[in-house]
Amino acid sequence: MLENWSSRDVQADPEGFRKAQQLERERIEDEARKQREADDLERFTQEFVAEGGDPRDAESEWRRTRTERASERAAEKSQAAMSAMIRTRMRQA
Repeated sequence: MLENWSSRDVQADPEGFRKAQQLERERIEDEARKQREADDLERFTQEFVAEGGDPRDAESEWRRTRTERASERAAEKSQAAMSAMIRTRMRQA
């Protein structure tokens, strides 16, 4: 944790301090990501159950839906990249 670093510690090991800062940022980002996922799952579960779904099936359905959406986004990005490449090549021809 960064609060354990004194000014002298930072002066003695600036690279170590930078690494500690990076690790702290990564830890905070990871915690925020986990919290967002928990919040998303909670909202999904509420909607899933409200629509008649079994609460025991909510998490697996949420994971399936999330994976499906990620695949769709990846396919869309791939298609957009292909379209951009084709447009570029057509302009060059």
